[in-house]
Amino acid sequence: MTKRIPIPLYKHFAFLQGDDMKIRVALPEDAEKIAANNVLLARESEGKNIEYETALRGVREAIDYENKGFYIVAEENGEIMGQANGNI
Repeated sequence: MTKRIPIPLYKHFAFLQGDDMKIRVALPEDAEKIAANNVLLARESEGKNIEYETALRGVREAIDYENKGFYIVAEENGEIMGQANGNI
């Protein structure tokens, strides 16, 4: 069973912030938008159809468990405009 690692304090701060755009670590409330973007990205860039619920489970795992990965989002006027993911 995977151990839940609490979200560290740094996740609540922006890496980069301008007048209208902020680059920050994704939070649990971002998961649905990120998953929807992942579905569209898979279809557009790889010609693959992935289920939204499958994408959402993966995004939530990455956000909730640091050992599974992380997402960075670009937010403009409160709306997620882009994202990147990775792992350590």
